Amino acid sequence: MVDYINTFFRSASIAYHNGTIYHVGLIRHGTDGFKWTAKYEIETNRWATIQHPLQYIRRNEILAFIFADKLYVFGGTDDEDHNKTALESIDLSNTEGGWQKEPLTSPYPLDVAKAFIVDERVYICPGWSHFIELKDEKYRLVTAPS
Repeated sequence: MVDYINTFFRSASIAYHNGTIYHVGLIRHGTDGFKWTAKYEIETNRWATIQHPLQYIRRNEILAFIFADKLYVFGGTDDEDHNKTALESIDLSNTEGGWQKEPLTSPYPLDVAKAFIVDERVYICPGWSHFIELKDEKYRLVTAPS
């Protein structure tokens, strides 16, 4: 059981899926940074921790979203304030596989990026003149005409 009194809920992002709220990017007292994910099951009023930490420390402006039964997280900075451009995900139907780095690294920083879902696609916008489109587990860079 996680001691949530000694857990600092900073620099985190939340996402909802099938009656569970996921709180991503937590720091647990005495651990190695902002690499933890907690889940809150609304119906049972219970908290639990996903036992696999994120692959990268993430703090400051991270974003989490759920698409096709996967929890994705991107953005933020590491402990030295370097922007994190990698996207990672965890399969919510079986979290035992842990967090996986997705086969996408943005050419632009994702530290303050936003994402939105339209039909069966996700668009990630890092604030520049392009989007990164996710569809059928494939990524495509969509740039604005110059």
